[in-house]
Amino acid sequence: MNRYMGLVYTIVSDKLTSVCDKEDIEECVSEIFFELYQARDTIDTQKSSLKSFVALIAKRKAINRYNKILNRRQRLVNLEDGSLAGMDEAAESPADQVAGKETREALIESIQALGEPDCEIMVRKYYLGQSSKDIAAALRLKVNTVDKKVSRGLAKLKSLLEGVL
Repeated sequence: MNRYMGLVYTIVSDKLTSVCDKEDIEECVSEIFFELYQARDTIDTQKSSLKSFVALIAKRKAINRYNKILNRRQRLVNLEDGSLAGMDEAAESPADQVAGKETREALIESIQALGEPDCEIMVRKYYLGQSSKDIAAALRLKVNTVDKKVSRGLAKLKSLLEGVL
């Protein structure tokens, strides 16, 4: 770790600085060294140098993290204009598009009606795919509090949407 920390951190931060904060970059670096530790018995230094192997793992892990973040952002709900980003409406018939749009609008209005922080928790959980642990860390809540708010939020959404859908 001491020998290759600078190399790994540079590779990861070059790729992720535009989409992550410092903590996420450090987490990715830690994951890389953990993966290297797990693969320590399978590394063949006869085929390539350890430095090349470390750099390759760092690059792949950073690219995977970058793509994962971009995919989450594409699924982000644009609550201000009442649409869902990344939905493929081209394959639907016009009638299905209208019905789908009305359903999405009703869902967005219902999620907004939950208020904060419930609205943000639901968006993070179901549109961004974040875990309860990640949401709890971001919102400075306990994990069980997030889970309880999700459970109650789903019940509220069900009652709000019963007459609409």
